[in-house]
Amino acid sequence: MTKRELLEVLAGLKETYLTESQVIKLCGKSVNYNGATIKKLLGELVDSGEVIITERHKYALTVRSGLVRGKFIGNHKGFGFVERVEDRDNDIFIPERKVNGAVHGDEVLVKIVTNKKAFFDRRKTSSGERNNEGEVVRILKRTITQIVGVYRIIPGGGVVIPDDKRFTDQVFIPMDKTLGALANQKVVVKILSYPSRNTMAIGEVVEVLGFVGDLGVDTLSIVRSYGLREEFPEPVIKEAEEVAIEPTENEMFNRKDYRKDLTITIDGEDARDFDDAITLKKDGEKYVLYVHIADVSHYVKQGSEIDKEAFNRATSVYFPDMVLPMLPEKLSNNICSLNPGVDRLTLSVEIRFDAYGNIVDYEINNGIINSNYRMTYTKVAKILDGDKATIKE
Repeated sequence: MTKRELLEVLAGLKETYLTESQVIKLCGKSVNYNGATIKKLLGELVDSGEVIITERHKYALTVRSGLVRGKFIGNHKGFGFVERVEDRDNDIFIPERKVNGAVHGDEVLVKIVTNKKAFFDRRKTSSGERNNEGEVVRILKRTITQIVGVYRIIPGGGVVIPDDKRFTDQVFIPMDKTLGALANQKVVVKILSYPSRNTMAIGEVVEVLGFVGDLGVDTLSIVRSYGLREEFPEPVIKEAEEVAIEPTENEMFNRKDYRKDLTITIDGEDARDFDDAITLKKDGEKYVLYVHIADVSHYVKQGSEIDKEAFNRATSVYFPDMVLPMLPEKLSNNICSLNPGVDRLTLSVEIRFDAYGNIVDYEINNGIINSNYRMTYTKVAKILDGDKATIKE
């Protein structure tokens, strides 16, 4: 029996609340499993929040008990909202007095008080009623385990004021957990205990980033706050090193050759990788636009180490002073970048327009190009403005 099967059994019953022995008895009849298995599955479902256990030690599906599972979204004023798992567009307002120790990012169970006026919220739902108000009755999972903030010295230790104002509580740092941090430094804090009605959160400084305002500290703060991945794991680096720096004859076989066309890329002055290029030709009264996209999928195979790492990163992240690429630099800035003067594999679209700019036909090909020139938005703007020197170039 699986957890999903147990949930289906509970959902098919008329009774909402059942004792452990009743659940075992009902499930035993249908699947012939022993009590220990059912107890284990019930415990896992309670931990995940899909099943609740009452003060009288009875079990019920959370959705049938009137409680709601969701993610707590904090607010710097102390109150918050819970974003429902099943209905993300219909959140629940949680007054400060009913937060009950939840902090931003927590997975929680909420009891709803319907149609009660929130003391500050006058928004209307699509039905014309006020947003629901609720109370956090259980914290299922703490998802934020560390924060970034500014260190301040107080008697007996220090406090860290979180950068993310949705984490509303300051974190107390005991004297032996400061890692030598000085006042007004940005630090990364591991949370040791979470706040309650009467106590502050307690943490330990695990990294000192530097003084507020120092060069690079803001960037590092964002990187740490969002848990961005800076280094690539060794298996990813090794896999990238095995990729040939230029396309081989076998890789170019059966691709349409666009290398004799005048092809350009257009990007910002500071761009380090170029993932699209264009060619424009006139054909009688018609025009043909060629759009070439770097064929990353040729090099990043599904299920490879590079693919799995790219999935975890989701995107490249650009800062004023650094870039955290989705792919290793050999791919992102080299073989998968349409650099001028080198052969590159592409997915290419040929789009035919009539004299009025209407699309009349198109085709998609696996291609190969050799970009002639790296244009920038600034240079293109100068050409459109009639700058003779740029036009000559």
